[in-house]
Amino acid sequence: RKPTRWNAFLRSEVKAMNAGREPDERRIKATEVGREIAERWNAMSQQEKIDVTKDLMEDLEEHRNNKSLTSHNVPISAFHDIRATLDSVTQTLANLSARTGCHTALITVRGDLDHYNRPYVYLSDDRVGDFFQLALKEAPSNFATRLEGYCTSGVTGVISNYKKSFLQLKSKTSALILDKLRDATQVPVSRMYYVNFDENITAQHGVVLENWPLKKFASPGDIGSMVEVKTVYNAFMSGATKFRKLTAAEWQEW
Repeated sequence: RKPTRWNAFLRSEVKAMNAGREPDERRIKATEVGREIAERWNAMSQQEKIDVTKDLMEDLEEHRNNKSLTSHNVPISAFHDIRATLDSVTQTLANLSARTGCHTALITVRGDLDHYNRPYVYLSDDRVGDFFQLALKEAPSNFATRLEGYCTSGVTGVISNYKKSFLQLKSKTSALILDKLRDATQVPVSRMYYVNFDENITAQHGVVLENWPLKKFASPGDIGSMVEVKTVYNAFMSGATKFRKLTAAEWQEW
């Protein structure tokens, strides 16, 4: 709300009352003396009100600005402030979109793990959400979660999480390939051979590999790109890449 002269006068009067009290005395609240102060206010002329609040308006405006920018020391206070402010901002953005047809994406995440707020996502319409899927290949909520991870742990945390995810994907892909190989050979092959595959797999078990999706044939553990490892994993999962048991005639010809 915009500061009013009445607000400035009321704050000044309450402040003056509390200034004359002892440090151990309870502070007077505006709600307790508002009627009394209002009587004095209403007895003034319009010019008197302007004169008496000329400097007080600047003081009130500065007080409000400082209050809005003050860093919260108590997490619960920050929680309520963030939630109330986001509710207000979201309503404002929704009204703006309704009036003008503009599209908006708002993502807010905490910057401190001691705070309680979850990642907040506001999208003015489905088209904004669709853009996240097309451009980033993930839902806005997932993007917000990763953004929170970056903001609360920094680059080190993000790199650590990336490395962990990459290693897990490599391990999962290697296990998948070995399972597919065992299904094709129908015997408990001890390992998958990427070097000398022909001699160790095809010659021994009559199995070939079809449609490897990358230029280089290598173990997932030796692939340096997460995108490429994902490509291999998805290719085996979809059946686009597969092991095939040769027929007796094919194996003999091979």
